[in-house]
Amino acid sequence: MIKYYLVNKEKNIRMRITKDRVIIGRAHFPNETTISRKHVELTIHEKGIFLEDLMSSNKTYINGLPIPPHKPLEIKANQEIKIGKLALTLII
Repeated sequence: MIKYYLVNKEKNIRMRITKDRVIIGRAHFPNETTISRKHVELTIHEKGIFLEDLMSSNKTYINGLPIPPHKPLEIKANQEIKIGKLALTLII
């Protein structure tokens, strides 16, 4: 089975993705006040890995570009994902 992680080396964050569908929010990163309660949804299926902004207050970015709410976009390994002000990298 392939293992997926969201990582921020500077803040020593390593979040393992253990389900095919995960809603990521403040519960995962309680010290990050720019992350909404339900910020993004990450979905893994045979077509790829997709990230969808859930109308977050402080937006979601992939490689520095904002993604529109409720429009899942494919993400690849080693791309930077910014959730609020927290930068994470997808590691496969």
